[in-house]
Amino acid sequence: MSSRSNSFVERFGMLWLWLASFTFTRLVTGQKNETAFNDYCKKSSTCEALKYNTCLGSALPYTHTSLILTEDSNTQDEAFEKLAMWSGLRNAPGCWAVIQPLLCAVYMPKCENGRVELPSQSLCQATRKPCGIVARERGWPNFLQCTVDKFPVGCQNEVQKIKFNTSGHCEAPLVKTDNENSWYEDVEGCGIQCDNPLFTEEEHSDMHTYIAFSAPSHSSAPSSHWLPF
Repeated sequence: MSSRSNSFVERFGMLWLWLASFTFTRLVTGQKNETAFNDYCKKSSTCEALKYNTCLGSALPYTHTSLILTEDSNTQDEAFEKLAMWSGLRNAPGCWAVIQPLLCAVYMPKCENGRVELPSQSLCQATRKPCGIVARERGWPNFLQCTVDKFPVGCQNEVQKIKFNTSGHCEAPLVKTDNENSWYEDVEGCGIQCDNPLFTEEEHSDMHTYIAFSAPSHSSAPSSHWLPF
C-alpha cells in the first residue's frame, strides 16, 4: 500500500474516532441535561394513592399524588374541599379557563417514585391577569405566588395534558360576553347587558347603579364567597 493510501486510511480512522467520541459526549451530556431537567422540575416527596380520580370534574391520567405543594390541606379530603371552594371562580369565565390546571397541578399533582411534578412558571403566570379578582379580593395565598422555586421555568407536567371544561358563567346581573370593552374590572368574560328597548333610559341608569354596588368586581362581600381563603 502506498504512503498516500496509508495517509488516507489514517485520516479516515482519526475522523471516525473523532465522530465516535463526539457522539458519545453528546449522548452523555444529553443524559446529564435530562437528569438535571427532571431534578429541576420535580421535588422529593412521599407519594400516596389518589383517593379521588378526578380534579374539578376532569379525569386524572395518573394514580398517585402528594400534598407537599399546598399549604392549606393536610389530607386529600381537605384538598378536595378546597378545590370545590375555588370552583366559585366559574363566575369569572376568563379566570376559570386558566386557573383549573394550576389548581389541579398544586392540589393534586402527579407523584411517582418519590418525586412530585412541579407546575411551570407559565402555568402560574397565565392566571394573574384573568384572575385579577383573586388578587383584589383576598390576595393570592403564598403557595400560589408565582415564585420560581415553586413554579420553575420551562417545566411540563401531566396536568397540562388534561382537557378541562372551561364553560364558566357570569353571576347575575352580569352576562357572559367576548367584548373586552364591556368586561367588568377583574372579571374577564362578564359585562353589562346591552340596552333593552323595553326599558327607559332612567331604568337602565338605575340598573347600572345597582350593578356597580352588587356586581362581584365592585363589592368585596358578594365575591368573597368565591374564594377558599
